[in-house]
Amino acid sequence: MALVATYMEVGTICRLVDQLRHHLPDGRIVIVDDQSPDGTAEVARRRYGHLAGVEVVSRPGPRGYAAAMREGFERFLASDAERLVTIDADLSHDPALTTRMLERVDPAGVVVGSRYLHGAARADWAAARMVISILGNHYVRLITRLPVADCTSAFRCYARPAVECLDPARLRARGYAFQVEVLHQMWRAGCPIAEVPIVYRDRLVGESKLRVGILAESLIAPWRLIWHSRRSHSRPRVPMPSRGRAAPHAPQTLP
Repeated sequence: MALVATYMEVGTICRLVDQLRHHLPDGRIVIVDDQSPDGTAEVARRRYGHLAGVEVVSRPGPRGYAAAMREGFERFLASDAERLVTIDADLSHDPALTTRMLERVDPAGVVVGSRYLHGAARADWAAARMVISILGNHYVRLITRLPVADCTSAFRCYARPAVECLDPARLRARGYAFQVEVLHQMWRAGCPIAEVPIVYRDRLVGESKLRVGILAESLIAPWRLIWHSRRSHSRPRVPMPSRGRAAPHAPQTLP
């Protein structure tokens, strides 16, 4: 299953879905839209509404990236899918890599599409945003000790047991800090983590959703994770296959 959380992505959503359908011909694509004023959901529904493999969800209630992602995670768990790919709607991630990530994900783990696994020299996006992202990842790693080069990447592939180990009550973020919360919980639960290098490209159309409030939340979130970790007297256990590992460990680097 592929999950795409959208807000104001009418300019790219059809191109993304077309590419996902090409690379994942047997997969289900779920678009969770936050009532986009530009008609993202309506356009996607007109184009793909007749297809069984594409579902467009118009999410009611307050907007927010994390809320849309939680909705998608819940729909994944309610399905019979065994793996979940999450990908941004603005074509900054290459849909062709989804097949590789699906092949490489551990049966109980997660694969992260990493922008910084081998440095950022090949990145193709605005220098200011890149600097903010690189410094943000250093900050997260320093505080949480997450052994991952790109803690904030939204391009990931999860195996079902990794998603099942999440505690929804501890997912407090409203913005992109959600990605750090999810990865930290999975790491603490002993889920195997791997990273594959990707080339991140700046969005083709539209504007970045990065705002001051989101940045402020991202500064607070790592400290909240540490506080909750120290308060917890027991570590959640991910349902593992026979070769599973329960303790946090460094991620595997895939070529």
